[in-house]
Amino acid sequence: MIEWRAWKLIVLVYFFDITGAMNSSIAAEVVAPPSLRHNLQVTIIPNQNHLRATDRIEVTGADTLRFTLADELTINQVHLDGNPVSIQATDGQWYIDLGKPGPHELEISYSGSFLPKKQTDRSSHTSNLSGPIIAPEASYLPAGSGWYPEFETGHFTYELMVSLPSPQKAVVPGLLVHETENHDKGGYYQARFTFNDPAWGIPLFAGPYQVREHHHGAYRLRTYFFEEMEPLSADYLALSKDYLDQFSARIGQYPFDSFYIIAARLPVGLGFPGITYIGEHVLKLPFIKYSSLGHEFLHNWWGNGVYVDYANGNWAEGLTTYLADYSFLEQTSSAMALVRRLEWLQDYAALPPERDRPSRTFTSKTHKASQVIGYNKVAFLFHMLRRQLGEDVFESSLRRFWREQRFQIAGWDELEDAFSDEAGKDLSVFFSQWLDRTGALDISFGKVEKRREEQNKWHLSFEIKQSEPSYQLQVPLTILTAKGPVERLIPIKGTDTKVEIQLSSEPMALVADPDFHLFRRLGSGEAPPILRDTLLHGQTQTLVLGDEAFQQKAMELAHAMLDSSLQPNNTLEPGKPFLLIGLSPSVDTFLHTHELPGVPDELTVKSSAQVWALRTPQGQPYVIISADTLASLEALFRPLPHYGRRGYMAFEGSKAVVKGNWPLSNSGIIYRFDPH
Repeated sequence: MIEWRAWKLIVLVYFFDITGAMNSSIAAEVVAPPSLRHNLQVTIIPNQNHLRATDRIEVTGADTLRFTLADELTINQVHLDGNPVSIQATDGQWYIDLGKPGPHELEISYSGSFLPKKQTDRSSHTSNLSGPIIAPEASYLPAGSGWYPEFETGHFTYELMVSLPSPQKAVVPGLLVHETENHDKGGYYQARFTFNDPAWGIPLFAGPYQVREHHHGAYRLRTYFFEEMEPLSADYLALSKDYLDQFSARIGQYPFDSFYIIAARLPVGLGFPGITYIGEHVLKLPFIKYSSLGHEFLHNWWGNGVYVDYANGNWAEGLTTYLADYSFLEQTSSAMALVRRLEWLQDYAALPPERDRPSRTFTSKTHKASQVIGYNKVAFLFHMLRRQLGEDVFESSLRRFWREQRFQIAGWDELEDAFSDEAGKDLSVFFSQWLDRTGALDISFGKVEKRREEQNKWHLSFEIKQSEPSYQLQVPLTILTAKGPVERLIPIKGTDTKVEIQLSSEPMALVADPDFHLFRRLGSGEAPPILRDTLLHGQTQTLVLGDEAFQQKAMELAHAMLDSSLQPNNTLEPGKPFLLIGLSPSVDTFLHTHELPGVPDELTVKSSAQVWALRTPQGQPYVIISADTLASLEALFRPLPHYGRRGYMAFEGSKAVVKGNWPLSNSGIIYRFDPH
């Protein structure tokens, strides 16, 4: 996830609004050399939650500048070109007249405190500190929070010197020019950074970090981990080296001087130029360095190397998901990649139609439904594009897009142009059909006939039908014959496509898209129940069986899991999805009373809580959470919201001792000939 993303969207919208009108052609514009440079000297005193800073701003122009600064900060003095000036704030903004045209130096000295704010994190059921904060445990000053003067000029460059008491360390994106540390009592740590590429904000991170470093060629790789996490550094540094090499070879040279992995007290996963900021508990999970780390590393190219034109959609999350998360699975095994494609389609099948959106409208993940579109569906778009163009053209198109758009603002149009130019064909139909409308491919077989023409020759004719609006693409088809499978790619266009094929063996069945290579509606038997069917539904009712204390905790868990507002019910309303949370004996009684299946055989193991998803005989999805005790329920707060793609789980405390999915009865859209 790109953290500069949200801030940059706010800045761009704000900037164009105040100058008259939003210019939708921004993606086609080349980012001009920045006309503003920050030279910051910052002192942080964590045990006082305090910050002192002086910002010398180099700017060229003759206009009135305006900037914002956080309410927690006080401006102590301002100098323009060496002369003291008085400035006033109006509606939260500060104004200063530069006077005559030309280069100017504006110096602003300010100070203040950022106290920790308590924030309840529903997914982990813990209270966490939210930025901007300065604290001994850790400090985080996000870009866009007003911790330094923020101007409406968009991008800029900067140099920053930061000082704070040892053993605290501080870091910002950019080249580390030098650092010193005095370990004596009352000593300090000081570091200077410079960022000479176009920047959209300056996030600052600090804490009692143990720093481990590895040099890989010209690049500096580091971990900023808390003391108890230090043993994890070696693996993270080694994998960072591998990711740098892998992505550089595939896309182009790594665009920054360094890469730092910084541990956060917050449960986050954020990407910045040359930095990823990940929650300490997340970093300790053994699989993270093989998945999320690579995803955040790749954002150095897509999002922080090529900037996203958020006014016209966000392509970076889907592309990063495909080239990192999906590619890692594909490199491991084709079977794992197939499962991921199926999971994406099952996620979409669980999305209520009223929550569907065109992919081009996605800008950031605000809820689970938006992730289904902006991450999964867009990743699937790139998968289909790769299969349509071929491996070589797809890869060369990525490199072309990187060469042409490095440190520029780029949108879907620029991405389409890169692929079209490299492929030597117009891809507007492909991109439009997957970006500009909701829905998915919905295909079925129409009339199917076979006839024997000679002893070893069969004629097969069939129709592939699709619902409106139709798609123009190629359908992978497997024909099961008496002598084995026959593979074909069938071009389709419009609602009806007639196909005729000559075969050397009798056809027994037709299977369209058996390996889930198309973004489509799943057929019968391809979408067994998963938790997300119920959790994404906008009309899910919540029932709780237990005493008052249990009910309170159960509703908190439901609030964390559901992707819509809570609808608590005392009785089951027919025809609506439901989430049932209760103590095990009460759950058993409820299921028996309502003639629903009991605890599945797959979950009859030693465990303190069981969770499963099924459908009623009428087809409505539901989820059951059965806990032995209140403590067993509370143990689910952290892990359970992350298992939306599962069909069933058993937990012993917070550990999933059993997890799985119900089997598929079909794989692909199938037509079977009647046996003779």
